[in-house]
Amino acid sequence: MTAPLARPDPYSLKPSKPGASRSRSQVSAPTAPARQAGQPVRELLRVGLRAMAHGHLEAARASLLAAASPESLASGNVLAIDALAYLSGVRWKLGEIETARADSEKALAMAPKRFAPNQNAGEMALNLGNPSEAAERFLIALRACEPGTADAKVAEACLKDARERTTTGIRHEDSFPSRPGGLLSWLTRARRNRPATSAAAEVRPES
Repeated sequence: MTAPLARPDPYSLKPSKPGASRSRSQVSAPTAPARQAGQPVRELLRVGLRAMAHGHLEAARASLLAAASPESLASGNVLAIDALAYLSGVRWKLGEIETARADSEKALAMAPKRFAPNQNAGEMALNLGNPSEAAERFLIALRACEPGTADAKVAEACLKDARERTTTGIRHEDSFPSRPGGLLSWLTRARRNRPATSAAAEVRPES
């Protein structure tokens, strides 16, 4: 059994004080957000990812669904596309398998070379026991990253894992919704402090 990979937190959602992690019982569930007129997609995405980090999946789904609104997606907002990819992971965890797969496919079709949709699609492919497809997704995710960044290191590690599974025939069977994993692990085990220039290069806010 391979050790869990340390996943990055692409939106800087680490605790305010290093090492001051809180148990789920100490974290109050965020209020389910109602989409307000003019509310930035970036903020909705941050709220959704924060809810994911604390395991509040219903609240996360509400925020990410608002961030990935039809209007925002139609405008080509890249953060909305990222939100759709993360929404796919949340829905998978909630057992909404078909909807999760449809969201993942849509995000990938809208941004076929972007990190989040490819990384999510790769994680999903591994969960479905298809390491060869996962390797293809992780390779594209890796190419979407700046060399040396935390995202690049994670994509590279996932790519190596997927290729090893392809060679040895190891199947990573679908583990949802019995235990956390995939995109949720990126947030709950974040251990990085991403350079501002790298973050700005990957995440271009469009509200």
